[in-house]
Amino acid sequence: MHSDQYEVMNVDGGRHVKMWTRGVSVEGDAKRQLTNTARMPFIFRHLAVMPDVHVGIGATVGSVVATQGAIIPAAVGDIGCFVGETRIPLLNGTQRTLEHLARLPRS
Repeated sequence: MHSDQYEVMNVDGGRHVKMWTRGVSVEGDAKRQLTNTARMPFIFRHLAVMPDVHVGIGATVGSVVATQGAIIPAAVGDIGCFVGETRIPLLNGTQRTLEHLARLPRS
C-alpha cells in the first residue's frame, strides 16, 4: 500500500495513524479517541482508519486496531454503521446523504 493512498496522522508518544479519509471530515472527538488509542503500549505498527470513521463507545468506529500481546474486546472498529453525512450512491448516478434519504416520504 502506497502512502499516496492514505494520509498519516502522527501521534506524539504513540504509533502513527494511517487514514483512508481523503475528502472526508473527521470529527475532533474521533481524532482524540484515535490519539489515545495510538498511545497504548501494545498497538502493533499503526492504526488504520476507514472513511466512515466517527467517535464510538470504547473504540473509534471505522478504525482497525492491531495489537501485540493484548486483546481489546471493545475495539470493534468498523461495524458497518453510517452517520448522517455519509453519501450514498443511487442507481441514477447521483449521491444523497443518509440524512437526506431518511427525511424522504415513505411509500
